[in-house]
Amino acid sequence: MKRIIMAVMIATMVCLAPAVSRAATIIFSDDFNGENLELNHPGIPTPFPTGFANWTVSDGTVDVIGTDGFFELVPLSDGHGRYVDLDGSMNDAGVMQAALPTLVGGVTYDLTFDLAGSQRGDDNALTPLIFGINLDGGGVLEHSGTQTLNSGIGFTPFTLSFTPGATTSVAFIQFGQDQVGGDNIGLLIDNVKVSTE
Repeated sequence: MKRIIMAVMIATMVCLAPAVSRAATIIFSDDFNGENLELNHPGIPTPFPTGFANWTVSDGTVDVIGTDGFFELVPLSDGHGRYVDLDGSMNDAGVMQAALPTLVGGVTYDLTFDLAGSQRGDDNALTPLIFGINLDGGGVLEHSGTQTLNSGIGFTPFTLSFTPGATTSVAFIQFGQDQVGGDNIGLLIDNVKVSTE
């Protein structure tokens, strides 16, 4: 009888215990606050003095702007630190890439980031952000999305979930704005993360 009572008590405690959820594991994170405030990365003749810590830029330029009064755009100055303008100041929007650690096949990951309109009255709704994950370093985004925002839209979180079919050690995050005409005013990006679900 004591064993039955004990078994019922243990079963009750297990049923009433709160569910244990698996916490997400962040494998990449960048809020750009440690970057130098600078125009035209990696432009010439005025390249960034040190370059990005985690990113490379090709096919144009980007600007790091924000707090400390360097093109700090209202209302984004409230708690957003530094962020990237995807259309640098050389009439040619850039493409940014960051390497990821090994991704495990069959595991679902989330790419999250904050995106804002340019805040400068233009119509970047016509020039979409193209973003995604390149799984083999070959230049094709195997998992991707596009997003447009009007100028006055503040930072808004976006998520792209993806599951690699196989383990890969050569994966990249990529962001680029399809900016026709190069008006030096681009969409703004901040708080990029990749995590497991």
